[in-house]
Amino acid sequence: MRTFLEKLSVLALSSMLVSAFSVSSALPLMLEHFQSYPVERVELLVSTPSFFVLLVLLLNRPLNRFFTERQMIVTGLLLMSSGGILPILAQEYWLVFLSRMCFGFGVGMINAKAISMISERYEGTERIQMLGYRASSEVVGSAFLTMLVGHLIQIQWNYAFAIYSFGLVILLLYLFFVPKRSEQVVEQTVSRASLSLPLRLRAMELALFAGWNVCISSCISLRVPVIVTEGGLGTASSASLILSLYQLVGIGSGLAFAPLLRKCGSHLLALSYLALALSTLGLALSSQFVILSIAALGAGFVNSVLMTAVFHELAEEMPAPLLNNATAIVLVGCNLGGFSSPYVLKGIGLLGESYSFIFSLFAASCVGFALLAFLTLNRRTSDALG
Repeated sequence: MRTFLEKLSVLALSSMLVSAFSVSSALPLMLEHFQSYPVERVELLVSTPSFFVLLVLLLNRPLNRFFTERQMIVTGLLLMSSGGILPILAQEYWLVFLSRMCFGFGVGMINAKAISMISERYEGTERIQMLGYRASSEVVGSAFLTMLVGHLIQIQWNYAFAIYSFGLVILLLYLFFVPKRSEQVVEQTVSRASLSLPLRLRAMELALFAGWNVCISSCISLRVPVIVTEGGLGTASSASLILSLYQLVGIGSGLAFAPLLRKCGSHLLALSYLALALSTLGLALSSQFVILSIAALGAGFVNSVLMTAVFHELAEEMPAPLLNNATAIVLVGCNLGGFSSPYVLKGIGLLGESYSFIFSLFAASCVGFALLAFLTLNRRTSDALG
């Protein structure tokens, strides 16, 4: 029972890692409240935590020298909770921005640890299963919070930020059920270890694959509520339902990861990008609520599989003492993707503003990334054969 509670608590750490976009359903109401501000600045309130997560990840190695794993996680959860709920009390733009900044700092402090600690504490089949479960946990948490936001915004838009109080529950689980690491020498080795140039380049390569996936996922979260409301397909609550389904389907992808990995092997990353291309093309062609929902379900499933595939490859290729630093590099890519999503949308908007054009362009880019993944695999296979 104790082992089960420990695993549950470790997985719970991932349940709020992508919750920055859980408040996306409140975006139409936020646009009304902050109508004196440009649209992109209001959208920035949703995506801005990604930038501050990025800042912390860039400081990952120095922070690991001064803070233990426990200190990092406890501090991070406290920042996430206290900063996250601030908009309930104050709705001025700069204070909401400050709250999102604190929330981002908190996520950044636990982000790499929540992922790398699984590969450090578990091995073999158990590790593969835990990585899949971690992806499901991330999705379950985000979907639950997104669904809760759909109810809270019916009271008032700022009530959506009450969801971040769940960070305190996760803090209690961690303190009670996750034991302290017994080998302090291992932690010192992790903090002082340095990636070689080939390993660093490989981590950056995986960061590129993960980052674009996150960017597309973030753009879906930002645009689906607007598509639903402006296109007359439904209300803000209907958009929240789609986003909840978009998140929830990732539960199945997390559970299905191990079988998919056995079936597809090293081709899983490339095949996932091809599947994402089909899903985004479905979003581009959707003109009804049901079709939009189905396309979102496909994208949500693939997003989660793709991300887990990246972290699995990272765990397989990086030596254990270097895994935390390599994970931080990939997460830098992820958060660059999340933070840049409003600007990516604005840049695409210069070429064409229709949602059909935007998601068609994303579909084409996914095909390009799939080809890149195949070429990368072939190159690595050739190198291994000499």
